[in-house]
Amino acid sequence: MRLLGAGGMGQVYLGEHVVLGQPCAIKILDARLMQHPQIVTRFVNEAKAAAKLTHPNLIRVHDISQVPNGPWYMALEYLEGETLGRFIASRGAPVAPHLIVHILAPVASCMLHAHTRGAVHRDLKPENIFLVQRGRNPHFPVVLDLGVAQLSEELAVGPGTKTGTVIGTPIYMAPEQLRGERVTPAADVYALAVIAYEMATGGWFPYQQHESRAQYIELAPPELYFRQRTTPPLDPRSRFAGMSEAFANVILGALDPDPTERPATIGAFVQMLAEATPTNGVDPDGLAIVREVAEDLLHRDNMLETIRAPRAPAEIASTSGAHSRYRVVEKLGAGGMAEVFLAVNVGEEGFERTVAIKRVLAGMSSVPEFANMFIAEARLASKLSHPNIVPVLDFSKDAEGRLFLAMEYVHGRDLAALLDAGPLAPSLIIYIVTEMLRGLGYAHDVSDPNSTARGLIHRDVSPQNVLLGYEGAVKVSDFGLAKALSASGNARTDTPRGKASYMSPEQANGDPLDPRSDLWAVGVMLWEMLANRSLFDGTPRECIAQVLFKEIPRPSAIRSRVPADLEAITMRLLTRELDQRYPTAEAVIDDLLRCEDAPRDGRGELVRLLGERFPDARIRSRSSGAGASGSPRGLVAQQIAVPAPLSTLGGAASQSLPRVGSKRRTGMRAIIAALILAAAAVVLYTSTRSSKNGEPVASAPTVVPADSTIVIVDTQPLPDAAEQAVMLDAEPTVATLQEAPTDAGPRLRPTPNRPTLQEPVQKGTGELAILVKPWAEIWIDGKEVGQTPFREKVPAGRHRVRLKNEDAGKDETIVITVTPDQTTTVQRTW
Repeated sequence: MRLLGAGGMGQVYLGEHVVLGQPCAIKILDARLMQHPQIVTRFVNEAKAAAKLTHPNLIRVHDISQVPNGPWYMALEYLEGETLGRFIASRGAPVAPHLIVHILAPVASCMLHAHTRGAVHRDLKPENIFLVQRGRNPHFPVVLDLGVAQLSEELAVGPGTKTGTVIGTPIYMAPEQLRGERVTPAADVYALAVIAYEMATGGWFPYQQHESRAQYIELAPPELYFRQRTTPPLDPRSRFAGMSEAFANVILGALDPDPTERPATIGAFVQMLAEATPTNGVDPDGLAIVREVAEDLLHRDNMLETIRAPRAPAEIASTSGAHSRYRVVEKLGAGGMAEVFLAVNVGEEGFERTVAIKRVLAGMSSVPEFANMFIAEARLASKLSHPNIVPVLDFSKDAEGRLFLAMEYVHGRDLAALLDAGPLAPSLIIYIVTEMLRGLGYAHDVSDPNSTARGLIHRDVSPQNVLLGYEGAVKVSDFGLAKALSASGNARTDTPRGKASYMSPEQANGDPLDPRSDLWAVGVMLWEMLANRSLFDGTPRECIAQVLFKEIPRPSAIRSRVPADLEAITMRLLTRELDQRYPTAEAVIDDLLRCEDAPRDGRGELVRLLGERFPDARIRSRSSGAGASGSPRGLVAQQIAVPAPLSTLGGAASQSLPRVGSKRRTGMRAIIAALILAAAAVVLYTSTRSSKNGEPVASAPTVVPADSTIVIVDTQPLPDAAEQAVMLDAEPTVATLQEAPTDAGPRLRPTPNRPTLQEPVQKGTGELAILVKPWAEIWIDGKEVGQTPFREKVPAGRHRVRLKNEDAGKDETIVITVTPDQTTTVQRTW
């Protein structure tokens, strides 16, 4: 009938139903956009999503179709009134707090309805809120334009808006949205806070400085983001002195750059505004207004109390019994839909078990769509029972009716934290990746007797989701984005999910997925471990572009001394052609275990490194199998505990890590072990003898068996000398240490008739391991080779090793002798 308006995606006309005669709005997709299938799909998804999100304050969609050989169109509810933007501009003055609550409470009710069903608006602004006359209410708000909404896969069919695509109006965007990250309901909370600020100040914006309103609206997104991250929002009372401090503080709190610091839900934000709006003698107080226009906000399991008191409750009780089953210790974190606690599972007869509790936010357990989604996640995870996967232990409702699941608590760090602390040795890399692949391989093959599905794909494999226990376990966590495989072995994907920098090319494209998608993510992590840097970096949008098009360099082009066999595995995992990638996790494991650096005891190596990089691990560890040093006792049969008095030789003995020996040498190892223990007994006896005046008597020369290995000892005793161990080599020889002339002198002197540093360099290669607490840069024979922890093959013979840590003010040089086919270990504690 007539044109009502136009936008970036098309035009909106006033129309009329040919049979009913009712007016409607006809939204027609621009013909130029018909050439882009993704835009057409998004247009269709908008209609489908809006049709399923039925709410009195959300515009209704009547129909969607395509004109034969023509454009797509959508028939919408026709509204008569004005946008909230025009309403604010026409007043030319601040809007009263009571009217702000009156308008925004129904908007919050509508958006909370959408959030609990998996949709985030992403473009909430005054122009997308329409005010109409409904009954005696002249300010009845209707939310428009879900066209840029981010939808859960339960609502959207087909690819939607991809992570990394920045869509919306910048001046209302949260910082995480401007960065192109995956948005959550917290972004809509931020946008509504900007709207409240604008209404309360008469048209000003939180970061508007000296420029006019028109100039501020034209600011580039980078400038807006810079202001958000470097300056706090301007106190709205500086724009309107009549505003109460409480009302201003609620708005400022919802504008926090950190989404986790904003009110947990959009409904909670408006309720807090209402609480800060007392009666003025004419208008009722804010909560009375909410009760009138959006009463449902006040009946979501007392959500406001949760927001005002965010501390964890003392107990989480199951509805299946009168007694509390879980005692909360502390809150670990929270997201848009759930929060996680460290808790203790309390049982009969003093039984206790530390667990992690994941509980949905208040009010969401009563929403069928969200409850079903949470239950599905619990069921999915409960199928997985494997030592390399974090298991789900329990699922129930607490006394308030909120759904929760109990998971194993892994006491340790995630892989991301370990990588941030420094590079890893190839043997440890192989151990971590192999253990991770064991868990993923199991998930890929697990069967469900109740369906035709066979296996799961994780879809979010990343260093943050690989947990490393202080006792050496490696576990894959967070199967919340996992998707079941069909009988054909593929999983349909809609909107790409997961972290952009670890997405596979097929996942970024929204193509069907199979287990090889998870293997790509493993390849990215393996590349980063070898190169000691990120492979794909930048905003999510930039990362996806790099995933699809960037030429992937070999790790050896970034960092020296990368094992060739490990690099070849990495590059095959990162092949964009699916048919050329490894077919299964087991195939990758087989190749990893054939590598020259395959670990002899990866678990023990991980325990030691975690103890060195995170010293508090030794104090906090709940594992009874670890000694004070963080190293497990009885790591292998060849380890022998060194008595504490042996440290009088010049410090705690470090570990010499041999190559794998044959079983035929076991008997010889036992004989050598007995000889070393005998030698230790001699040392113990001589070191404890005292003269009459209490001064120690000079000890007799230590007798060392000719066929034993002397490990390199530290120049400073480590705190846990009694827990240190000596590992015997496959072919025992003598390794000796002599300090450089600039130092105080040798701590361990070569015994008579033993090789010294002046002897000719031996042929072959040996392995050199250098461990320094907290860290050190390393030079070998004048060449910088990296930093600790260091473990590489070097030519046998004498080498000058320089260790430097400017932060600790340490710079020392030592001379060592490396013997062929042996591992020589140097330790320092600064």
